[in-house]
Amino acid sequence: MGARELRKWLAHPSRRAALIMRRLDAVSSFLGDRTRLRELRTALRRLPDIERLLSRITARKAGPRELISLSEALERVPRIAAAAAGVPADAIREAATELSEPVSARDTIAGG
Repeated sequence: MGARELRKWLAHPSRRAALIMRRLDAVSSFLGDRTRLRELRTALRRLPDIERLLSRITARKAGPRELISLSEALERVPRIAAAAAGVPADAIREAATELSEPVSARDTIAGG
């Protein structure tokens, strides 16, 4: 989750008990495993705003710098997925599974 998503969650919190419990479970998982939290923070450190990059690409306003940033971010996805994979919370495990799927866009961008 990025800063934009966190802002949205804080500005408009969910009223659904199941969703709240799911999020609390994810937070508790990280509090219980500080090493895993540190690994994930390191993997996410200085990750570019992928949503912003994709919107610039979609609007055909992206230059080479944005494409390179996106390619570099996508190269880091397996490391992020690996760091998140061992977290017992369902929400984090599901996100890690989605991240571990092949990223063919990275190969396309890197290939030029």
